Amino acid sequence: MPTQMEVLKANLPRPVKRPLAWVRSKIIPKNTAALTYWKTRHQEENGRFLNDWYQKRMLWVAGESDPGFLKSKVVADFGCGPRGSLLWAKDAELRLGLDVLSQLYSSLFPGDVTSHNMLYVTTTEHAIPIPSDLVDVMYSVNSLDHVDNLADMCDEIVRVMRPGGELIASFNLNEYRTASEPQTLTTKLLDSVLLSRFETTRQDYFLKYDGEQISREESDKRKCIMIYRGKLVA
Repeated sequence: MPTQMEVLKANLPRPVKRPLAWVRSKIIPKNTAALTYWKTRHQEENGRFLNDWYQKRMLWVAGESDPGFLKSKVVADFGCGPRGSLLWAKDAELRLGLDVLSQLYSSLFPGDVTSHNMLYVTTTEHAIPIPSDLVDVMYSVNSLDHVDNLADMCDEIVRVMRPGGELIASFNLNEYRTASEPQTLTTKLLDSVLLSRFETTRQDYFLKYDGEQISREESDKRKCIMIYRGKLVA
């Protein structure tokens, strides 16, 4: 039975919800909000994170039909969360989960993270503590708008990738800034801090809520998702 507060929140009109969400984001620290989200999901999923849908999602972002394209490669997921986002990539030589909260995930969800056959690495807001030129394929799915220091983290993503390595990514564009998502990403911004260093092989845009594909020009004016794949220029 929903509480009165839950009923009230469910029936608030969008113009009221948006400023309330902004106020809440300013009160609750970013990492606290993220951990609260994951704790809630973990409880709702009966104490074990669901992750069987990751293969379909990650292959679609890559434009691939089979996980074999990762055979014998070092693959990383920047901003991975604790679900086991690379559990499906069994052909990879090494699977790295990169997240500023990885150490806390290990404390809060040890049964999950130790069963994913991934090496979880705790990043900071300025550095990814792994060697340069290590990663063959870097995933980043709806993660860069969560970082505080966008330019620093983009430099780090490039540093840890080998020349010719591939970036496979999904970016939410033109979103309002919040404490948990402090970046408003645009194509122009991403080009300047990251994508100009890659040879683009895929760059598509889709409306966020209905999935309709749109042009790059339209993407400058609407909330949408950019799906990107490119090779790091040596």
